[in-house]
Amino acid sequence: MALTVAQMNASIPSTPITREYAADFLATQSQILPSDGLTAAGTAISNATTNQALVTVPASATALAVAGSVFRLHAWGLYTMPASAMPTLCWHTYSGGSAGTVLDNMIAVAAPLASAAANLWNVEATVSFYSTVAVQVIQKAEMQTSVSTTSAGNIWLAGNASATAVTVTASATLTLNAVMGSAVSASSFQVAAGYWEQIN
Repeated sequence: MALTVAQMNASIPSTPITREYAADFLATQSQILPSDGLTAAGTAISNATTNQALVTVPASATALAVAGSVFRLHAWGLYTMPASAMPTLCWHTYSGGSAGTVLDNMIAVAAPLASAAANLWNVEATVSFYSTVAVQVIQKAEMQTSVSTTSAGNIWLAGNASATAVTVTASATLTLNAVMGSAVSASSFQVAAGYWEQIN
């Protein structure tokens, strides 16, 4: 529910307010958040080695980033793998789209489960702006390691694993991507859902 001018004037002190006061006040109000999640599952990518963008932060959002801004990109979905000659699968976070600057150092991983049934993967990347042109990144990828009746999985961490920031293109998109390492018949991955958000 939007606040009226009268409600705002009645609630906010006449003296200058702190950022903390404003944040606490706004947190108590009903608000409509922007819809930045996927509205449908993506098409399954089968037997392909093309880099696929799963979730994209538009340039209009990153253009507003300042030192200390933080974005989170999160996607999850399904994978199937043949019983032999399984391809590797890798996720990367990019500045400037799929042909832009890779922000993490993730190495392609072998799928932990050969199964014709769909099994789960889950990836989250957090991009912290040291400045408007340099970022620090941490990325976590998980893959289900047993049939869907059992909750077990492998976890991998990646990022620019030092205190040295990665130079990025200012006001460029941020994307979370997936790619297979080889084209192997009967292998596929699909994004089921995902979102991005600016958390700071």
